[in-house]
Amino acid sequence: FFVQTQGMVEAEDNILVSAKSMGIITAVFVKEGQRVSRGQVLAQIDNSITESSIAEVKSSLNLAKIVYEKQRKLWDQQIGTEIQFLQAKNNKESLEARLATLNEQLDMARIKSPINGTVEAVNIKIGENAAPGAPAFRVININDLKVTANVSEAYVTAIDKGNKVQVILPDLDKKIDGSVNFVGRNIDPLSRSFPIEVKLPSQASLRPSMTAILRVVYKSVPNALCVPINLVQNINGKK
Repeated sequence: FFVQTQGMVEAEDNILVSAKSMGIITAVFVKEGQRVSRGQVLAQIDNSITESSIAEVKSSLNLAKIVYEKQRKLWDQQIGTEIQFLQAKNNKESLEARLATLNEQLDMARIKSPINGTVEAVNIKIGENAAPGAPAFRVININDLKVTANVSEAYVTAIDKGNKVQVILPDLDKKIDGSVNFVGRNIDPLSRSFPIEVKLPSQASLRPSMTAILRVVYKSVPNALCVPINLVQNINGKK
């Protein structure tokens, strides 16, 4: 026995990527349809001011390190005052912390892919202003797909994780056998249904947002006698 419902193919990782900092886009390194890896730089935001600041801090830090080493050696020999040594040490450490902060800001000016996947959309161009929260790219991992659907609450006790499922993809004229890997516990008060998910194997023909029909088996009778429905006749109002 099975219950049939309609669902949709979705990607586990379907991510809108945005910038971490505001600025003008100076370079876009990828195109739609291009495969990218996690951490790969997709675009660059203008960071000229940050780079200039880093150069200045590095110059000051080099001098601060020399002064600190000299003061440390003098202090080890009990020459000079402790305050001079502590001031040199504090100055060096402050510049090191400042440099680390600037390097973080420099990294924030790079828009990176958070996953391995394919660039589905590029929403920015060189010269445009990027802002945190504004979608710049959409990256999808099409190797990790699932079907999501809703089932009537009448079957809430009959369907559980592991139930066999036949996934029918009308657009591809294809059937895929699988099993339920997630069953929602919350009943939607409007539709009086609960969600289920079925993992799909990686196939080049599968695409997110495809329509799918699910036949979820909720009861099996191993020794049942089965006949085609067209052989069942109505005689005097009886089957």
